[in-house]
Amino acid sequence: MFEFSEMFDEGVIGQKSDSLHAKLIEPRFAVKDFDVQPQYINHWRKQDLFFNGEATRGKHPFSFVDYVWIRMIEKMKDIGLRFEVIRTVRDEMQSKPLWAKDDLDSIFDLLIQKKPDIFGTKDGRKKLEEKRIILHDQAEIQNYFSNLLAVAIANKSSLSFLINPLGEVIHLDPKREKDLFKNKQFISSFQSFYISISVTEIIQEFIGGEKRDIATNDLDLISKEEEAVLGHLEEDSLIKLIIETEEAEIDLFKENKEDAKDRFLDIITSEAYKRIVILNDRGTETKFLNPNQIELVHGELSEN
Repeated sequence: MFEFSEMFDEGVIGQKSDSLHAKLIEPRFAVKDFDVQPQYINHWRKQDLFFNGEATRGKHPFSFVDYVWIRMIEKMKDIGLRFEVIRTVRDEMQSKPLWAKDDLDSIFDLLIQKKPDIFGTKDGRKKLEEKRIILHDQAEIQNYFSNLLAVAIANKSSLSFLINPLGEVIHLDPKREKDLFKNKQFISSFQSFYISISVTEIIQEFIGGEKRDIATNDLDLISKEEEAVLGHLEEDSLIKLIIETEEAEIDLFKENKEDAKDRFLDIITSEAYKRIVILNDRGTETKFLNPNQIELVHGELSEN
């Protein structure tokens, strides 16, 4: 059956208060949670570098979206971008997400045209109208940056941006990034100088640090199963760690056991893997599927 989720990822933009996007924009971090001097954040606030709304919060907490954006400000300042350039980048990042710029009426007409037996009925049109209201509400609280961040986390895909000295921004999905660098193709305004910022690396640093419980239990950045594997790696209690992707079977201990944790973090935050197999030092083998794509084997973590 054709579902509305074929047009929009309702796990990201749905009406439920526990949707991924809702968790990412919930204020939960204080200035002390950043490895940044408070006076810098206060100065950046006075320079109007934050997204609309954050600047008026005063001492109120930051969201995870704010957290990532502050890390991006650090990187842009380190490379020497001026405040006015960062504000230009900010303006683009806080614009409406691409889906919200589309003509929703035309999209709904397309749904009715494709499945008139479902959406052309009275109940179907009522369902579309309910969705229209949800999307309108979501467009008010989402921006381009927060939507991309939520989608990247939900799909376990990398998220990077190219930024040039004019403040122009290119969002790179994994395929486009690979093609650009492989073929040495660059948009003209990005040929002479640009900076590349990987949001995925910021997420990995967050998960690998002291706030992993927040990453797992509050933000859904990683699953409890993925968190458990990270714990095993830190305890050095695994003798096998294999990840199956669409293209290959990766034996992380054969690659380089010392780098297994970093490699594991990279895969679970940037690749839609199929399955993970671990063997601990007690001889117990555990297998689980990517929880963001399919239910776990037999509905639970499977131990042989």
